[in-house]
Amino acid sequence: MEKLNIVAIEAKSSGLHVYSKHADNPRTGLPRLLTPLDQLGHNCKIFCEELPSSQVDWDAVAKAHIVMISSITSTAPRAYDLVRRVREVNPQATILGGGPHFTFEYQEALENGIDFVFLHWADISFFEWLDWYQSLKDPCEISTVDLEALHGIRGLAFMIANHPHKTKRPVEVDPDTWPTPDFRLVQGYKPKFIVLITSEGCDHNCEFCSIWAMYGAKYRARSTDKVIEDIRFYRELYGNIPIFVGDDNMAADTLNVKREVVVSGEDRLRNICQGIIDAGLHGSYSCQVRLALGDHPDLLDLMAQAGFDRACIGYESVEPENNKATGGKLDFDRMEEQTAAFHRHGIAIHAMWVLGFAADTVETVKKTLKLCMKWKIETNQFMILVPIPGSPLRKRLLKQGKVLHNDWEKYDGRHVVFEPELIGARELQVAVVLDAMPKIYNLFQTFRIYLDGNMRTLGRCLSHRAPHPRIEFRSHLGTLAMRLVGFNTVRRVKKDTLKYLETLRRFSKSVA
Repeated sequence: MEKLNIVAIEAKSSGLHVYSKHADNPRTGLPRLLTPLDQLGHNCKIFCEELPSSQVDWDAVAKAHIVMISSITSTAPRAYDLVRRVREVNPQATILGGGPHFTFEYQEALENGIDFVFLHWADISFFEWLDWYQSLKDPCEISTVDLEALHGIRGLAFMIANHPHKTKRPVEVDPDTWPTPDFRLVQGYKPKFIVLITSEGCDHNCEFCSIWAMYGAKYRARSTDKVIEDIRFYRELYGNIPIFVGDDNMAADTLNVKREVVVSGEDRLRNICQGIIDAGLHGSYSCQVRLALGDHPDLLDLMAQAGFDRACIGYESVEPENNKATGGKLDFDRMEEQTAAFHRHGIAIHAMWVLGFAADTVETVKKTLKLCMKWKIETNQFMILVPIPGSPLRKRLLKQGKVLHNDWEKYDGRHVVFEPELIGARELQVAVVLDAMPKIYNLFQTFRIYLDGNMRTLGRCLSHRAPHPRIEFRSHLGTLAMRLVGFNTVRRVKKDTLKYLETLRRFSKSVA
């Protein structure tokens, strides 16, 4: 079998957000696909443009047989720039595209020069396509027989005679068949923490999310043994490095095709935590979970024993009227107590809020800000509602004529790109980016949160309730660092925001 030169590129974002400095880790999709090929002896290189140390080696691109480009919606314009540059440097290369944006906008991707788009997940289709590619006598001359074989590969989109073609949805994949992604393939990457994906899908269908459209209305999870195997691999490679479990919800219920619960999310998380403890792999872990986990103090205690020191939680909204749009998953009367429960167990919180729902006003933004301060949430991400491709929200807003534009770079949660119900587009932009974010990340709040967290951990130490006090204290330092970055970033985005307000004046119907 011919050894292939494969270059993969993760396109960078054009703008800043509060956690730009802490989001410089590659996504796991490209390493997951290329790890088996590297093990077979193919020459695989991954470049992550967000990393200053991992800029694209265009000499390597010039020698590549295949160039893979991964993109989310806000990085799509950059991805298309990369396609054009690849064509200049290496006209013979076959260009592949993947990721959620290309899945839902595959025709756009093909029209911008990508040869083949992998839809949804590519764990099977990529390797089937690779077998097809290596069977070609001449990649520039594809026969009728070759085309028939291509149509048999599920989860693929491509052009024939300038007309887009899409094959059937790919078959589901058992997550236990995934290889452990080898991040050494990412050129110049020296990780500060590792992103670990242990599942696909979600058990809730929020209107603003494309997860169900991407992965289907179910949740597939890796077994505890495989998760422990992944953790052990990274511990042996990088030492006791912090690990972020990047699942959309690490405690989601595992569902079958009938949406019946096969394994409860709490049981799965409990098994993983116990597996970490039994294997002696406790360390600094963080994950994404639901706020309702605060009603399970025994599980929070087990998480703390395993070393989970931070939870990223979708608080979404403080308005009960928005509950349906957020998947009906929030108990607004319990939010304060559930928040306190995480804190009592030494788990810091990164709260993810979405502003711009149908019931939201300027007062909603102010109310959200006050509750963040009252509940002493360590870090907060105020995201403006985004009608991303693949989401039910986008379909509804397009039908209502409320989507202002398709400048994908602005689909980053920091720009208003649609006409809200009860608040003007420019009002929402100002309320979130120019008013709320500077207040939540001012220096007084930052040092208040840092001091409060340390005092809370000190109290846990004195009462012998802190299983890993060193991890907790380091977590507070991490909070301080993130908040200082946030303080600097909200000042840096001010100029861009003021410029975008003029853009909104042209688009929005609610302003003069």
